[in-house]
Amino acid sequence: MNRPNALVPMSRRALLTGLASAGLASAGQVSPAAAQVLDGPARAAAIAEAQTAFNALRSVTARFTQTDPDGRTSRGMVSMLRPNKMRLDYAAPSALVTIADGTNVTVQDTRLRSVNRYPQRATPLYFLLKDQINLAQDVNVTRVERTGSRLMITVRDRRREADGELTVAFNTETRTLSEWAIRDRGNRITRVVLSDIRPATGFPRGHFVAPPPPVSRRKQ
Repeated sequence: MNRPNALVPMSRRALLTGLASAGLASAGQVSPAAAQVLDGPARAAAIAEAQTAFNALRSVTARFTQTDPDGRTSRGMVSMLRPNKMRLDYAAPSALVTIADGTNVTVQDTRLRSVNRYPQRATPLYFLLKDQINLAQDVNVTRVERTGSRLMITVRDRRREADGELTVAFNTETRTLSEWAIRDRGNRITRVVLSDIRPATGFPRGHFVAPPPPVSRRKQ
């Protein structure tokens, strides 16, 4: 059965790579096209530009295409409500739903009736969904690249509470988030590419509420 990695998959290792939503040469290289690595004043200006775009992102929906480290691709719809909330609904044949509610990231497999939870602060999602991020204080910026209208910023948690490396890409013409990638300690990279991005005016009640864990039944 072709089961794509979820935003936060069923193991600790997959937790870091499940955001992959094709394999990347490095987490700092979101696009295979040649990119210009920035330094000096150009780097500082790009970081400030990315921070402004990041913090302006509030409530959106989009289609996503996710590619895991093994090259498996899945698609679906993502809802984002910053601060702290995100939901990924995977299209069939996947039966996964991933919800970040501000405290935990929960992965539900509706086919297997399983629910797995991970602390949101321990995942790179924490920074993607943070209300206001300060790239100079909250993270270590390890790489800044520009390819045409695409600006890519790669960061690591300065406090080392969240494992892995997060790369986010912005379209500087539309000032929108276009994709993100996560690289785990084993250099396995997962990528999420967004399309049909639209502002969201509201979400259904309970849209970002994770399901309760399944009740275990003991044999009599």
